[in-house]
Amino acid sequence: MAYWIKFSYEREIHVVDLDQISAFVYAPNGRLTFWLPESSIPVVLTPQSNPEAHCAVLDYLKQRTTYFPRSTWIRMPYDRSEYYIDLSRISAFSFAPNGRISFCLPAGGLTLALNAHNCGDGYQVVMDYIQKTTGHSLP
Repeated sequence: MAYWIKFSYEREIHVVDLDQISAFVYAPNGRLTFWLPESSIPVVLTPQSNPEAHCAVLDYLKQRTTYFPRSTWIRMPYDRSEYYIDLSRISAFSFAPNGRISFCLPAGGLTLALNAHNCGDGYQVVMDYIQKTTGHSLP
């Protein structure tokens, strides 16, 4: 089911299906960043610059991470921001000897490096997802 929103950004009108976005970053200052599908171009929404779209995206994220218990969406703190990631869109995970798990966000090209100390619950959710989805456990 598509979840379309329409908003103005950088003098252009965008109509975007949020179900096609694989990750969002919500910063403490209210900045909400995501990458358009099949693009490395970030869209940054703030409550001041685009209140309707900002609110629509936050509502969407709340639905995906709260109301869908079997969802592959996770919400986790990382690098002083809140990351919302659809783990089903991640196609590769790397595990380092120091216990760090790394993966790239598909659209933005950002690499996240998680360990039990910097992400706690998020780290365990990713480990559980890998085990459940791939059948492979990481040490």
